[in-house]
Amino acid sequence: MVDIKLKKVKCPNCGKAFYPRHREKHKCQGCGLHFYSRSKIIDLECKKCGHTWLPRSPSVVKCPKCGSLRWDKDDGKFRRRTPEEIEADRIKEEKRKLKKKEERERKAREKKLKKEKEKQNANKTA
Repeated sequence: MVDIKLKKVKCPNCGKAFYPRHREKHKCQGCGLHFYSRSKIIDLECKKCGHTWLPRSPSVVKCPKCGSLRWDKDDGKFRRRTPEEIEADRIKEEKRKLKKKEERERKAREKKLKKEKEKQNANKTA
């Protein structure tokens, strides 16, 4: 759990202070008045998936998108991949799948040839 210094927004009508749920437009939880404020409200960013969100309370436990409990830690284990890395991994995966497919086809051909030879040997001996 990470404690964040969130600023409370104060209703101009009733004076109730509460944590904002939106960046600019707010609805007072006491009197229901809709009003705008220009206070700076910080966005949080998950270091794992890159999602940004507006916190609803000063204690943030996990990223709302990926659910990571280590959303605020940049420990090198989780990082966003660049488009070049994603493309390189995709190409590598396609090559691996193609190689596997070729290996299966080769084994199937060998098995078929072996069966044909066995049939020919059986016909010769009979």
